[in-house]
Amino acid sequence: IETAWDMRAADVAAGGQGAPLVPAYHRALFAASDLFGPVVVANIGGVANITYLETPMTDPIAFDTGPGNALIDDLMLERTGKLYDDGGAVALSGTANQAVLGAMLGHH
Repeated sequence: IETAWDMRAADVAAGGQGAPLVPAYHRALFAASDLFGPVVVANIGGVANITYLETPMTDPIAFDTGPGNALIDDLMLERTGKLYDDGGAVALSGTANQAVLGAMLGHH
């Protein structure tokens, strides 16, 4: 059967950032919602990216914003031999630094 494949490499070769389907998916989500524009959708995978849409009918503006979960996954692999923090078990075993958390939540 004919198959679409390696879209990431084709998108980068065409000047994109390697996630050609994400903006189309975000646009479809926006169109199916009761939201009014403009809308920004954040996608945090291995690399984080955002999609900006004025309306569900406008062309999306989408780009990478920086590392997402990839750095945490790399640290998990290095320290535990696991590919990721399954179910957030490692994160749940820690405690928050209340001073740092308060400072971050107070930043507007």
